[in-house]
Amino acid sequence: MAPLQLPPGGKPRRIAALPADGLPNGLALDPTGRTLYAADSYKATVWIVPVSGGTAKAWVTDPTLAPDTSVAVPLGANGLRFHKGAV
Repeated sequence: MAPLQLPPGGKPRRIAALPADGLPNGLALDPTGRTLYAADSYKATVWIVPVSGGTAKAWVTDPTLAPDTSVAVPLGANGLRFHKGAV
């Protein structure tokens, strides 16, 4: 999976690669506009990606973000946002 940058009126540009077996599901840009956070519904991980491009890094990985296998469509972390300085 590849987070993309799409400038107004421009062409998309890949800024980083995420694991192909993950499911990025929810993006949030930090208040400075320099870091993109991506929740991964399969990997129990929130990735951080520099908006300028580079390597995606696991920011947090925790079992509480893991898919719930007791439901019909098992998804874990599903979205995120910034609120009062926190993700």
